This record gives sequence, structure tokens and C-alpha cells, in this order.
Amino acid sequence: MCAIQESTPMEERAGRQTPPRLLIVEDNESQLRTLTTIMQEEGFDVIGCSTASEALEHLSHLETGVVVLDLHLPDLSGTQLLERLAIATDRIRVIINTAYSSYESAKDALNLGAFAYVEKAGDPDELLRHVHRAFAASLRCYANQLEIAVAERTRELRQANELLNKKIKEQEKTEKQWRQERDKAQKYLDVAAVMLVAIDSEERVGLINRKGCKILGYEEKEILGRNWFDNFLPQRVKNEVRAVFETFVRRQADTPEYFENPVLTRSGQERLIAWYNISLTDDQGNFVATLISGEDITEHKRTMKALEQSEEKYRDLFVHARDAIVTFDLEGNITDANKAVEEYGFKREELIGKSFLDYVIEGHRARAVEDFEALIGGRSVRSEMDVITPKGTITVEYSDNPIIRGKHVVGVQAILTDITDRKEAERVLRESEERLKILFEFTPDAIYLNDLEGYFVDGNNAAEELSGFKRGELVGKNFTEVGLLSSDEIPKAVANLERIAAGQTVGPDEFTLTKTDGSRVMVEIRAYPVRINNWALSLWIAHDITKRKEAEERLLEYQAKLKAMAFDILRTEERERKRIAIGLHDNICQNLVLTKVLLESALRLVSDPSVSEPLKMANGAMSELIEQADSLTFELSNPILHQLGLVVAMEKHLAEEVQQKHGIAFELESDEGLRIPDEEIKSCLFRISRELLMNIVKHAQARNVKVSIHKRQSQIHIVIQDDGVGFDSKKVSSEVFRTKRFGHFSIREQLEHLGGNFEIESEPGRGTTATVFVPLGENTLG
Repeated sequence: MCAIQESTPMEERAGRQTPPRLLIVEDNESQLRTLTTIMQEEGFDVIGCSTASEALEHLSHLETGVVVLDLHLPDLSGTQLLERLAIATDRIRVIINTAYSSYESAKDALNLGAFAYVEKAGDPDELLRHVHRAFAASLRCYANQLEIAVAERTRELRQANELLNKKIKEQEKTEKQWRQERDKAQKYLDVAAVMLVAIDSEERVGLINRKGCKILGYEEKEILGRNWFDNFLPQRVKNEVRAVFETFVRRQADTPEYFENPVLTRSGQERLIAWYNISLTDDQGNFVATLISGEDITEHKRTMKALEQSEEKYRDLFVHARDAIVTFDLEGNITDANKAVEEYGFKREELIGKSFLDYVIEGHRARAVEDFEALIGGRSVRSEMDVITPKGTITVEYSDNPIIRGKHVVGVQAILTDITDRKEAERVLRESEERLKILFEFTPDAIYLNDLEGYFVDGNNAAEELSGFKRGELVGKNFTEVGLLSSDEIPKAVANLERIAAGQTVGPDEFTLTKTDGSRVMVEIRAYPVRINNWALSLWIAHDITKRKEAEERLLEYQAKLKAMAFDILRTEERERKRIAIGLHDNICQNLVLTKVLLESALRLVSDPSVSEPLKMANGAMSELIEQADSLTFELSNPILHQLGLVVAMEKHLAEEVQQKHGIAFELESDEGLRIPDEEIKSCLFRISRELLMNIVKHAQARNVKVSIHKRQSQIHIVIQDDGVGFDSKKVSSEVFRTKRFGHFSIREQLEHLGGNFEIESEPGRGTTATVFVPLGENTLG
């Protein structure tokens, strides 16, 4: 605040600076021009006039200055003009300049305030001297008056400043009180449990409390001054809510005090608010703002809707529930029943008003009364009893609850489930359980029940016989600590237990159990997850396979012996074949050749056709016989194999057999100088290679065959590749061994005896590759 006072004329004059002015009042025009020229040459700002009226007009605007006045003027005398100027002599100095000098006129002029009296006929310098003195006096007077005025103004300003400081302090005190009241009011607003918003006539937010900021998700400074409808309401309700606001602005009589509409939060979510509106006006009754208090009823609406849906669902459940639902009053009379009672043969309207005890059999009525007293005392009951229905006596399971309104029991609700069939099933189940218990106890396989942490729960008689432990010795102990399993087998058993806990079936797995007497038994175990009375357990069934494993071991021994015998027979057969082949070649073949030579010699000596024709026929038959004998010799034992080696034998005999007889292109590659001294290995490899090639001829439908023979790290490798139809080697591997297709089983048997192996790779349409590995002795050259 500040104090404002009007300025005085002195202050106004002090605020303006103008050059000194000289007013010459002279009715003689010649005299006026002369004086004007003289004074202007002296540097004065001269104003000339010829009448008193003009002089007065100029003097009314003259702040300071000097007047040179003629006493004789056309409209007023100089004396009369002095009288008019008497009030301004403090700022105007008047010098009388007249041609008529007299003592009286001079006296009158001086008495009226004239500064000097000069005769026109006198020295002009005298007039100039008086003009200068008059200006000096006028300025000193003005300066004194100005100093007085400044002092007075300074005093007034000091007083005004003191008054201003006082008013400022009072205002600061008032503002502090106002701020305290405002902060106090804001605290009241902020602690309010509802949202408070003030909206002015321009639809801008002028006030909002902390609750409002929290609901909207903004800081107060982000809300104040913003348009309420454009920024904080969903688009679809803006026009409707704005129309309600307009009724407040116009102060219509039908303006609603309560209104519900959603607000839009910072996150884009909507919250439903229940508003109570108050219109704020000024002293003249003009609308200023609307103060609205809003309660977030979003959750309340959801709850109410859920409650309505719940009540609707409850009614729907009550009417259409599969179980019978009956309500009673506090006297035990039936007040309502749902549709399910018709399943028992009842009609709803026939039940209402009847006592529930009318339908309870005699033996259960005392308990029914006891239960009903507990219900009207506020406790729930649950049990079973037999009830009488139009369809006969049935067993029901009832779950009864008190109906409470306002902390008082007003009735009872009973939910009845027909368990007649279930009770019969339980009876049958009990009988079945007895049978199962007999089976459990007397089954020949050992059965153990463990919890999912491995602790024994139960076992049958066979389990006692298998392990030597009595049931009481195992129950409550963990299988890892009783010594039944070796330390090597415990991890596998623990892993199986984890799989059972995950709901998987395990087995069959083989374990070795150590009995209490130290002997060991081999068992085959299958394990299953089971549940007994909501108790998750594992059921382990152990079958004693000790004798079977012993028989298998003996069988494996017999098989090994048989393999050895078969190989011995094979070697013996090979030696016998070689011996027969040598005898056949050295004796029979040579004799046949000699006989053929003799026949050819005789044929040259005979000219009689009757004799030569039989000799020709005999010679031809002898050639065929020699060829058959040679072929038989090769079939029994290839002499090239023993004389020239494996590579030459395969190139000469097998290539001819595959390529010439069956039209399959044959290619052979091998290490240069490869030699296999061991006759047994050499014969076996030749025999196996021939068998594989014959399989290709019979089954592969191949056009090309390639055989590679190489030495690799003290092993002989034979690789036979064809471009035939192929097969899925993984899919048919088990079938191959079962049917011994392609002689694979026989090949493996022969190679195993030599410490070798056999691999086969094939895909449908991509041919087959067979690889034979046989270890070589130290004398093998490559």
C-alpha cells in the first residue's frame, strides 16, 4: 500500500524549469518595440502587450518573472493593475515605468507592492539595473519558498512514510493471520476424507485438496488454473457435466445438489465420484465459484454390483442347486425350499409350514433337536442322518448354518445331500478294502509303503521275508539309513522317489538288497504314486529275481561257450574246406584235365564219325566237369585268397561274381602292399565281404558298389558302399537282429570272436554303407 497526496502549486512549479520571463505592458507601440529590443538583447524572454487585459492573461500563466508596467493604459490604470497583482507579488516583481512622475503616484505604486519606480525620461540603464535586481529578488524569494515547500514536503513525506510503514506492518500482520487461517483451512481441507474442488465461472480449478490430488494422480500445482472439464473428465461425459455446471452459474432453481460422474486420472483410468455441489457468491449475490465435494464410490459401486450379482447368483444357486436347501424359522418350521426337494418326492408348497422333525426317523430325532438348539445358538453343525421321504427312507449329509441378521439369529438354513448310494459304495469299499488287505498281506511280491521323503510307513509279509526286517523295525525309518541298499544305489532310489513325488510311475529298475543276515538278493522294483486319505505316498513292489539273474548268468556262460564252439567249428570247417579244395584241385581236377587231354588226342586220331561224335560229346562234358570242379574248389576255399591275399581274391573272384554275373558296377580301392598274414582273419574278412555283397545283390537294387580296404591304427577297415534303395537303419535295427536279415547277426558273431565290430548306416533312397573293423597283429604290413 502507498499514500498518495495532491502536490502543491509550489511543488508543481518546482518540478518545472522555465527561462526567466519579462512582461512589458506599454500602450505606446513605438515605446513597446524599443523596450522589447533592448531587453531581448540582454537575454530576457520578452512578452509584450498593450492593455491591462492582455497583461492579466499572460500573468495567469507566468510562474516567475518581472513586469515593466506603464501606469497609463487604455482599459485600466497601472495602479488598478497593481491591485489585481497584489496576490502574486511573491513571485512577480513589478517595475513602474511611466512618463508622469509624481510623489503621490510613486508612493501609491510602492505601497501596492511595486518593486521600483522609473521614469521613462531617465537613463535606460537604470531600468535595466532595476530589471536585473527584480529578477534576482524574484528568484531568491522563489528559492526560499521552494526550500520551505521542500522542507514541508519532506516532513509530510516522512509522516506519510511512517504512516505507510505502520500500515505495511498492519497489513503484514493481517496477511500472516490470513495465511495462518488459509493454512488452517487447507489442513481442514487436506484431512477431509472427501475430494474438494472449487471451479470458477471460467471453468478453471481454483482450489483442490490433498484427497483430490491423490485421486487424480497429479500434484496441486499441476491442477490449479486448468480447465476442469477439458482436463479431468472423460470425453463422453464432458457435455453432460458442463451443462450441470451451467445451471450453477445461472443459479437455476432446478440445479442438482447431488451428481455422479467419472473423473479421468493421470494414468488414464476412470474413478466414479459422487458429488455434492455448493454455489459460492459475492456480497452482491453474483456467482463466484462452485465448491464441490466428491466421494470416490468406484469400489463401492463395484461392491454393490458384485453384491447384487452375488445375491442373484445365490438366488439362482438356491433355486437350481443340485442339493436340497431348506430354511426353518426359530420354531423349526420350514419357511422355504428349493427345487431339488422334488428329487426326494416332495413338493415345495407341501413342506412350507411343517416341522422338520416330521421327516426325521425316530432314532435320530434326539440328535436333530440337539443340533437345532446349537444352530439357534449361533453355531453351525454338520453330520449325517436318515430322513423320511415319499420315496422311502434315505441317508442325507446335512450342513446347517444359522441365518444371522443384525447379529441376531433369525432362522436356519440346511443343505441336504443324498448320500444313500455313497454309503452303499462305502460299504462295498470296506469289503473291497478287506479283500485288498488280504491281497496286500499275502501277495508273493514284497510291497513297501513310504512317504515322499523316503520314510517307511508299512509293508506286507513278503517284505518281511525279502529283507529280514520286521515291520516295526522299518516303520518311521528312512530307506537310506537301514542298510537295505548299497551306497552306490541310493542316489538312483532317491531320484526315483523324486519322480514319484512329481506323479510319475517308476520302473522296472533292478536293485541289490542286503538282508539282515548279510545275504544279498536281486530285486526288480516298480514304484507308483498313491494317495490314502489325502496322504501322498509311494508304493514300491519288489520282485525277487535272484534265481532268474543266476539263470541268465549261466545262460550267458553257455552262450559264450556255444559261440566259442561255433567259431571252432567254423575254423575246423574252413580248414576242412581248404583240405578238400586242395585235394579236389590237386587230384580230381588234374586227373580230369589229363583225361580231357587224352580225349582230345584220341579225337585227332579218329576219322570215323560214329566214333568221333561220342568222343566230342565226352570232351565237352569233361570241360564242363573241369569248370564245375574249379568252381567247387573256389566255393570250398579260394586258393587265390591263400596264395595272393585278400585284395587280389576280392578283385578276382568277388568282382567277377558281382559285376559279370549280376551287372553291378564294382570298384575296389586299398592301401598299396596291404598284407594280412593271419589266415583266420583273412578268411573271415573274405567270407563277411562276400556275404555283404550277396545281400546287396539280393536286396539293395543297386547299380554301383564300392569296396575300400585300408589299415587304420592297427585295424583293418573294410567299407562297402552301394547306391541302392537303402532303409531306416535306426527303425529296423531291432528287426534285423530278430530276423537275422542280411546275415547281420552272423557277421557280428564272427567279428566279436576276433575282437572286431560291425556298423551299418542307411537311409531310404540314399543307399547303405557297411563298415567292418578287425584288430590286426603286429606282423601285418600296410
